[in-house]
Amino acid sequence: LKDLNEADYAARIRESSIFLNLSTAEGLLNSCYEAMAAGCIVAGFNSVGGQDMLVGKGPLQNSILAQNGDYVSLAYGMEPLLKDLLNNNRQPWEQIIQNGINGAAHHTPAAEEKSVIAFWNLFGQEVLHA
Repeated sequence: LKDLNEADYAARIRESSIFLNLSTAEGLLNSCYEAMAAGCIVAGFNSVGGQDMLVGKGPLQNSILAQNGDYVSLAYGMEPLLKDLLNNNRQPWEQIIQNGINGAAHHTPAAEEKSVIAFWNLFGQEVLHA
């Protein structure tokens, strides 16, 4: 995906079932949001940043997660997904996909702008006077 232009990148993501994120230090997981919005299951490390966004278990699960650098656990976590995809059986994963889509829907440019303005209103004056 590295050298693709934006349109080709988006097309490739929409064709994919899994987005593998092996970064261990993400601040904002924009690429994960984009993948989730396109219906991909995000699999990867729980990362340093963005932990409130990626949910690896429970009723709000939206991804398959392992601890940073634990490739073996990640592989075991992905095994059932890969088997189901190879058997053309997405049904067990539909709720995780929908949770990802729902979570990503809240992260729009307008919401990000509102968040930055709210942050600045709370802390900006302190920064200027520090």
